[in-house]
Amino acid sequence: ILPIVAQEDDTRPIWGSSPSAGFATGVFGQDGLPNGNKLDYLTETNMNLIEVHGPYNHGASKSFSAVNGHFNGSIYKTQTPFQLSRHQIGLSYTNQFVSEFGASVFSTFESMHISMSRKSWGLHGDTRETSNCTAVYGNANECFGNNVLVQRNYPCDNHIEAYFAKVNLNMTGEEAFRAQLFQCMISQMLWMKGTIETLRSQNSYGTLIWQLNDNWPTGSWGLVEYGSCENEKGQVLGGRSKPLMYLLKRSIFRDVFATCGVSSSDEDIGRCFIRNSGNDKFSGFAIATIWFFTGEFYSRQSFHFVLEPHDSIAYFKLELNIEFQNSTFVLLHVVDDQHMERMGQHVVIWNTPRNLYGLPKDPGLAILSVVDLDNGNFEILLGTDKVAFFIYLASSMQGTFEDNAFCMLSGSTKRIVFMSTAKPSHSIGSNTTDLFSKTLRIEHLAYHLSHEEI
Repeated sequence: ILPIVAQEDDTRPIWGSSPSAGFATGVFGQDGLPNGNKLDYLTETNMNLIEVHGPYNHGASKSFSAVNGHFNGSIYKTQTPFQLSRHQIGLSYTNQFVSEFGASVFSTFESMHISMSRKSWGLHGDTRETSNCTAVYGNANECFGNNVLVQRNYPCDNHIEAYFAKVNLNMTGEEAFRAQLFQCMISQMLWMKGTIETLRSQNSYGTLIWQLNDNWPTGSWGLVEYGSCENEKGQVLGGRSKPLMYLLKRSIFRDVFATCGVSSSDEDIGRCFIRNSGNDKFSGFAIATIWFFTGEFYSRQSFHFVLEPHDSIAYFKLELNIEFQNSTFVLLHVVDDQHMERMGQHVVIWNTPRNLYGLPKDPGLAILSVVDLDNGNFEILLGTDKVAFFIYLASSMQGTFEDNAFCMLSGSTKRIVFMSTAKPSHSIGSNTTDLFSKTLRIEHLAYHLSHEEI
């Protein structure tokens, strides 16, 4: 059919499949538009893989079989921190487009628990109910039995164990399930963060994540939870954004992006890059403030760059004593010269949560006030006495938070707006502030680490 499409319409680029190596003849190399010649696919002898799929980080378990996922004994690469190596950047060099990759993940307690009986509130469900699974093909299994979590697609054991150490995922109950789901979502966020950082440090011209939204509350691949078009209990219109979605917006999918990792050659920490993938020239700073998890200030380091548009890259190095690798973190943000506008900010940690030291178990994080903005939205004022990491807000009310899964420094406050998506027919009366406050829930990283891990 493609030859017919090329013959009838030369105004649109054509592509053979996904992924594809492209065409040897029949299209212009610069834009993929038909050029009137015969369409011939690139063969194995002359192909250059410019479009690829993966990597995929499938959830799996050594002890709990489900309808998806096989534990194959491979070493889990946490990508925290990512390994930086230098590459030649530009269209004249070998490059690629990653048109599909991702990591499986569950959703919030608010989304998950509503369709399950209380006895199944846990990532392994009610383990008293026996289930048997048999491998069918790929990551698919055929499972029989009464444990409902066996039917919830991919487990999250390997993700949680890699970032949070060996935990008892057979535990059930509201507190246990909330902790497991939080750990699962943060694990996905950290793996995807490192993977995207790696891709953006290479000669890559695009990354598409599989997938945007979940089709139902399960161990799926979504950046956004299942969201029904009706006021279905437990779900919000359009779905709640998971931690990774906020990180993409805040930094790692910005046109101008800076981050730090370790050298791929000698694992020296503090190796960094800044990249401009936008259409405009960038002149500005990458500013790094380094802190101890105890809240003490370490240093502030600023680097100025002028970057041409269309994927120019520059490298820089943080001065950081390696003995502080597991007790410090970096707040890294990009600021432009013209408006001194912050164009993205995120946190760099030098190890997985299980290996971080000094993070306060109880930072004194609290909701100081909730104000009704009279338009269905609410302003939440948070305060913390000590450093708090990956703070996540959730509510069963219809709407979304403007920011989430963020960090706060010692003695700081932060205002967050909850933007209502409720239809008029979903109005819950005049006492909305009290009702919203009752459904508002807050959690953070150290709360879901054991005392031994702290």
